[in-house]
Amino acid sequence: MVEQECQRWAAKGINIRYESRENRTGYKAGALKEGLKRSYVKHCEYVAIFDVDFRLEPDYLRRAIPYLVQNSDIALVQARWRFAKEAKELTEARANNEAKAELESRLRDAQEHETMLVQALEELRQTLSRIKQQVFALFIEIVGLNLANLQNDVLRLCVVAL
Repeated sequence: MVEQECQRWAAKGINIRYESRENRTGYKAGALKEGLKRSYVKHCEYVAIFDVDFRLEPDYLRRAIPYLVQNSDIALVQARWRFAKEAKELTEARANNEAKAELESRLRDAQEHETMLVQALEELRQTLSRIKQQVFALFIEIVGLNLANLQNDVLRLCVVAL
């Protein structure tokens, strides 16, 4: 719904963009931080941020921007807003999006943990393999030394017996 409205305004020549992100790191602050990194933002004199359930007066920007222009020491204008709780579709859409994002986030976390477990098991398998090789080499070395000593003793016995 919001995306379609942004497209409608953009078709009229208004510099407006609809942005959405896959991960929810940092929640709203993270979205703002990520949004401000967009290349087109450096060309904007002002940035307006609206949450999906904000209900502002239709002339909000017409009233807020002149205030910023006239007061160059002001960096932010925030006004009273109403939430669109009375608009059932927006509330349901937001709840659905939040639930979807939460589930996707948990799925990514589970997949990352699964990958970490698989990696840890592989490292453990490799470590056990190295330990087995070292134990076997040590066993051969010990047995080999005893065999060598035994051979020397047998040779000495043979020499003495002659």
